[in-house]
Amino acid sequence: MTSTTSSGNPTKATFEILEGDNAGETFTVQYNPKEFKVDKKVSWKEVDEQGQDKPPLEFQKGSPRSITMELMFDTTVEDEGSSEQDVYWTWVEQLLAMTNTDATPASGESTKQSKKRPTTVHFQWGTFELTGVVESITTTYTLFSAEGTPLRAKCQLKMKEWDPEEFAYGNVGGSHFSFDPLAAVGTGYDATNTSSLPAEYGSSPKIVTTTAGQTPTDIANEYDTDAQSICLLNGIDDPFYEFSGEDILVQPGMTIPSSPDEALDMAEDAGDSLLDQVIDAAQSAASDLF
Repeated sequence: MTSTTSSGNPTKATFEILEGDNAGETFTVQYNPKEFKVDKKVSWKEVDEQGQDKPPLEFQKGSPRSITMELMFDTTVEDEGSSEQDVYWTWVEQLLAMTNTDATPASGESTKQSKKRPTTVHFQWGTFELTGVVESITTTYTLFSAEGTPLRAKCQLKMKEWDPEEFAYGNVGGSHFSFDPLAAVGTGYDATNTSSLPAEYGSSPKIVTTTAGQTPTDIANEYDTDAQSICLLNGIDDPFYEFSGEDILVQPGMTIPSSPDEALDMAEDAGDSLLDQVIDAAQSAASDLF
């Protein structure tokens, strides 16, 4: 891939640090990569049906894109004005800054995240863009001065696509959580503010990491909710869907009314002040749900 400006000079690839102590800083490569590889995977599972020579396939999940590339750095080039300088401090150290654990996780990220993590990075070269995190940087030094100072290096870099802001607002596996007003009758739920749920509807919403083979019912039984709530919060149509280790949103103690009458009963239990809100929600959504 080669991108040029209107003047004919090659456009150089850049990495912009989006979070942490160095947020806003842009690293421009010394030389564009000769090539870079974009990898996108999807998982399929053979349906267990007896007597099938070619059993049908069932889609399981997609995965983020990843890119790999090799970057070259050389401080022996005189016109770069950096002859005989240590290539690590001149170039490589700036690249490694993207792996520093100085970014604070966004609200809503997996509970397994530590208090600090590496920053997200925006990569751009010409019209190609990818926002994600650096998975690995492997550096090989190939030329040294007489004193042993490294002067030339090549770095194998791998990035994986990820946007923590989308995750924070309920985006798992590329599909935003949906939430129906009737299902949340009386809860005061706000999709962008999970702390708006009152105490009587259980503890605060949380991100739960599933294990392979678990179903919405399995998760519901563990967190005192119901399978309908799990499906609704995570945009799942199949109540028998089997998770495969992904993170999902769970609201412990939440239940979904099975009819408009049950929805009204829930509202009356929560307080008369919510009745009008419940009726409006029920009328607007009943034609779709019942």
